[in-house]
Amino acid sequence: MNKTKVVLLLATVMILTSAVGSFAMMGSGGGMMGGGGMMSSSGGFGMMDGMAGAPVVDADETAYVTSMLPSATPGTVPTANSFLSHMIAVTTSGQTLKMSVSGLMSRPVIDGNVLISTVSLPKMSDYSIMANEGTTTQQSVVFWLQLPMTLSSVPTAVRMDGRFASSPVIANNMIYVTTTNFGNGMMQGNDVFGNMFPNYTAGSTAKSYLYIFKMDGTLVSKTVLQ
Repeated sequence: MNKTKVVLLLATVMILTSAVGSFAMMGSGGGMMGGGGMMSSSGGFGMMDGMAGAPVVDADETAYVTSMLPSATPGTVPTANSFLSHMIAVTTSGQTLKMSVSGLMSRPVIDGNVLISTVSLPKMSDYSIMANEGTTTQQSVVFWLQLPMTLSSVPTAVRMDGRFASSPVIANNMIYVTTTNFGNGMMQGNDVFGNMFPNYTAGSTAKSYLYIFKMDGTLVSKTVLQ
């Protein structure tokens, strides 16, 4: 093999290696479209936040999509009045139904005929509260919604310490949720939150928590992370 062919071969290998590395970064959560390693809450339809805007489909083929928008003039501190979120049910025939709550709703999970989601910066009057598992006034909620969703549906919720909540995760027949008062950390990738409160920072005493619930909402444990 002559010198020219060796140089061309090395150049080709370097280009392919660079391309593979770029695609790996984009898909790992560290790039623009990944989001896989990031706690996500929907921003707009969450398309730039990985899976946050993806539909969740139940057994009767109805898709559920979360969306959100600002509902107040931007200020220095986010509140329950800063955002409005929608849970939109879409049937295979194209019929839609919408449930709206104040705050930032996460991408849901579905277990049987129950939809489970969290809301950061919630307004507690939007829910039927079955338990308060927090000890502070800075809280978020995890809620349960019986499916199929109807015009009269009211979610049942548990209050948690920490104003910002991750999407719920189901594992081992339990529900895991991380909450925090570090809003700028939990809301990474949420352009709507970032544009409304680009300079928001939590106090030095802010805490984060890991909540574990049974599927019916009974608290298993609450752990302070920091």
